[in-house]
Parts: sequence; structure tokens; C-alpha cells
Amino acid sequence: DACYMAGIEVVYELKDKIRYFIGSVTELPADGMDYINNIPVFFSDNLDLTMCCENTFNKYDKMYGSKRTCTISLIDCSKLNELAKLCNTIHKNDKNINISSIQRYKYNSPYLFYDFAQYTSLLSTESQKEELDLLLKEIVIYKKSTPYIFNQFQINEVNYSGLSTYIMGTTQSNGVNEGYYKILDWYNDVIK
Repeated sequence: DACYMAGIEVVYELKDKIRYFIGSVTELPADGMDYINNIPVFFSDNLDLTMCCENTFNKYDKMYGSKRTCTISLIDCSKLNELAKLCNTIHKNDKNINISSIQRYKYNSPYLFYDFAQYTSLLSTESQKEELDLLLKEIVIYKKSTPYIFNQFQINEVNYSGLSTYIMGTTQSNGVNEGYYKILDWYNDVIK
């Protein structure tokens, strides 16, 4: 239960160890997941991960002001190898895109986290975009977001895919260690 963990780089790193992943692309309030309602669900005979997501989302969606803040998604990791193969092809496309037009998930600089589907779609050809959309519907099996995060910035529902990504070269001047990023499986299987 940690902020910013629903990044493609994180879930891809864990894909061979887990089948499902619940995470947030943004910060969550200090309480994190709704453990009061979710602990009984975790230990029930019929584990319902969607219910865990719903419990957490509903907890924050009922709040007011800056406390009404939550992004949460449920990821099926079983198709991430297929996604990586597609994205490896997509990343070879030679397209210049305006990074500032992409939904970001951090409200202050360096931004670090951008919407995975929106970014990847902008790099894609039409046929790649269709394949990406179909695959993401199988991978992101639950996603919800409050309209704003800490009243700092808006989450555009159209561009909220439930997964984030780091975009190489966007924050080098702010001291982000891209050398470390290059040891991640996602970088080596997709971007390199």
C-alpha cells in the first residue's frame, strides 16, 4: 500500500510473482487502502479484489475537499508479456509528441508519472492503438478516480487508464536517476 505504485514499470517487475495487483497512480491519503472493510474480504472464502478496490474508492469518494482524493486500479498481470511485446514495437515508431498534453499523476515538478495508455496511444499507429486498447481492457480490470487529487489537479476521466509510466528524458535535469531506470525489466524489454 504505497503511493504511485500502479506504474507499468512496477507491475511489470512483479508480473512473474503475482497474478493481480491493486495500486494507485497518484498519492493516496495517509490512511491508504480501506483496511477496516478489506481485511475481512482478504480472508473470505471468495476473495473479491474488485470489492477491495470499491471499498477503498468509496471511502475517499464520500469525503469532501482535498480529502476526496483517490485513484485505484486492479491489474491482471497475466497479459503483461503480451503488452510488452506490443509496446516494444510501438516505441520504435518515430513520433514527436507534446508531453505537456498527457495526463500526469503528480502535481508538482518533477512530474515523473504520466498516463500509460494516453502516452502509448500517441506513439501508436491506428492498428497498434486498437490492439493496445483491446489488450488494456483485459489487463486493467478495474479503475476509478475521484475528479481531483488533493484539489491540486484534475484527473481527466477520458485519459485515466489506471496505469502510469515514466517517460525517458522528461526529467533528467531535475536529478531523476535514469541510470537506475535502465536496469528495470520494462526498460530492457520495451524501450531499449
